[in-house]
Amino acid sequence: LAPALREEAAPLSIANIAAGTNHMVQLQGVSVPHTAITQLNLTVDAGEWLVIAGASGAGKSSLLALMAGEQPALQGGITRQAAACLVQRTELFQASIAANLRMAQPTATDDELWAALAIAGLADVVRAQPSQLNTLLGSQGAGISGGESRRLAVARTLLHPAPLALLDEPTEGLDSATAAQLMQSLAQWHSDRNQKHNLNAPQGHAIVMASHLQREAQYADRIVWLDTHGGIQQATRGTPAFTQLLQRLRPG
Repeated sequence: LAPALREEAAPLSIANIAAGTNHMVQLQGVSVPHTAITQLNLTVDAGEWLVIAGASGAGKSSLLALMAGEQPALQGGITRQAAACLVQRTELFQASIAANLRMAQPTATDDELWAALAIAGLADVVRAQPSQLNTLLGSQGAGISGGESRRLAVARTLLHPAPLALLDEPTEGLDSATAAQLMQSLAQWHSDRNQKHNLNAPQGHAIVMASHLQREAQYADRIVWLDTHGGIQQATRGTPAFTQLLQRLRPG
């Protein structure tokens, strides 16, 4: 029955945005499978931090997966810069901490690995291990806690040279203090990348984040709110509408 029940989706070709443009992501007339999102037009610019928020089941993660190229659209088109994606489920492998990190950037130096771990709040934890960066993890990251696994996955995402970061609930499972520290570090990392405009990201950097938490969304430049009926609201930082949308999120 599975082939007969499968919803046929038109293949989605993710084209690269031409060099020199200020756009990081452009969605044109996009409809997302298994959600109420239809005919969505959305642009994310270099330097921007966009949060996709809304009720459970509204399609936040599905929209992020579409931007990542991991899910096809029913219709419409997308163009974007190269992207690094942090999904909800943390995927680590039976290898050293260094090897897990270098999956994002094989040529990363030890200093760069330590810098990414510091942003994720894990440098001291790893230094306390007898083998430090060479500490071996078991299957699915066995050997470290769930929160440490999540932060290691964040550190790996930060190492990727892509100018666009797609983050799905990056602080999920972390206690409030650890989550607050991580979000502050992410904000500083994002600011630093945009100031440097390095060779890997000559046009700056952008973050698109799916979130249901105020502690994450408060850093956004813009919030796009999805409801379960397909309605969409947008608000930019500094406006009353932004504050109203932020207050609709879970305080966490």
